[in-house]
Order: sequence, then structure tokens, then C-alpha cells
Amino acid sequence: MPARLLFDVTGLVAWYAFYRTPTGIQRVIERILLAPAIADDDRVIHVAGFPGLGDLVVIDRNAIHGLGDPRTKAASIRHLRRAYVEMMKKARLLESLRTLEPFAWRYFALTRLGLKLLQDAEHWPPPDSGYAPPVPLARADGRDAFVNLGDFWWYTRQSQALGRFKAQHGFKLVQMIHDLFPLGQSAWEPPLFKKKFIRQFAGLVPLTSSRSARSSRAKTTSPWRAPSNGCGSGMGPCLRSACSPASRAGVTGR
Repeated sequence: MPARLLFDVTGLVAWYAFYRTPTGIQRVIERILLAPAIADDDRVIHVAGFPGLGDLVVIDRNAIHGLGDPRTKAASIRHLRRAYVEMMKKARLLESLRTLEPFAWRYFALTRLGLKLLQDAEHWPPPDSGYAPPVPLARADGRDAFVNLGDFWWYTRQSQALGRFKAQHGFKLVQMIHDLFPLGQSAWEPPLFKKKFIRQFAGLVPLTSSRSARSSRAKTTSPWRAPSNGCGSGMGPCLRSACSPASRAGVTGR
């Protein structure tokens, strides 16, 4: 059984840094993280990375749990935006510029230059005495499991970053894939996105210790096979206490 369950919230932090309303993938991830089997497990730690940071950082669990309650969601988003700004300030400049997606360049540049007056106030929340800043993830004995719930892994150089973090911490990598549509022959994906997706997928597969797939293409695409379990192909059954997302992904009980 793993010592800690490191749930990757890099995508959630990055999403809420720019937007206030979740899309389907954010809703799925939040439902999993807020399921009692995970939310009440003391071994669960929410971690995030940022291009140019040398290590993973721990995100306050209350900020993640607060996303599920309309009364605390706005405060949680402000908390995550503060964390995003802090990570940008600490990241190595050249590596960040080489890795960040174009939509983040303006946000990053204004933050690093300290041009707060030119920044959208929503993206630079005011000070809060209750804010718990992200802290570096402490080293462990190599028995941790790192779980990515299917978002953000295809962004530029993400598989390389995961490889470095895995080497640093010695954790097992459990990866969920929701779909592999860019591996198909449909013509609507931009060619550059398709190349990036395939490059990151090829780098990710060798790193994984356990894999979970939802789409029919993912389930039939070698070397990605959906594990045989009693959860079914949808996410809903996996939120039941009898078949938690963690156990479905092969994280607990092994």
C-alpha cells in the first residue's frame, strides 16, 4: 500500500488561473477528488507543477475541497490563483518561456515584471491572511503513488517533467486517459496539436506503473489497455464507495 497518494492538480490550478467555470474534464476531476473515499483519506496530497519549477509543490487541500461548495468556490479559485502567481514568480525564466503555452505568455510576463497595474485584478487576487502558500513536496521512501486523472498531460514537455519528478521522488505513476482522439484519422485537430499530443503520449507510456482508459480507442490502442475491473467504462460507477477511483486505478490495496 502506498505511503502517500499524490493527486496531480496541475491542470486544475492552471485552468482556474484563467477561468472561473469548469468544463467537463475539470468537473470529472473535482468529483473524483471530492469523493469521500479520496477526500477523507489522510494519505491524499494534492500536488502541482509549473514549467521552470524544479519540483512539485503541495496545494492546500482546503482550496481543492472548496471547489465543490458554492459558498466557498470563489475563495478557492482566488487561493489557486495566488498559488499560480507564486509558482510563476519562482519558476526559472528561460525554461518557463520555452515550455509555456502561448495563452499564458502575457500572464507570465506581467507577473515576472511586477506590472500588477496592467494585470486583470481577477488574475492577481488581493492578500488573504488565510492563504496557505504552496510548499515543495517532501521526499519520501519511494512508496508513493502519483495519480494524474487525465488532464494536462499532453501539454508541452509534460511527460519529460513527469519523468524528472518520478526520478526525484521514486513514486509509481498511475495515469488515466480519457480519450486518444488525436491518434485517429479525423481531420479537425490542428496538425501541430496532433504532433504534440503524440509526442507527449509516447513519452508518457513508458513512465506509467498503472493505466486506466475510458474511450474505445484508448482501450484498443496498444500499449494502452484498460484494466479489467468491476467499475465499468464510465466514471460514475467508480465514484461509489465500493469501487473508489483510487482502487480502480490500482493505487490502493497493493
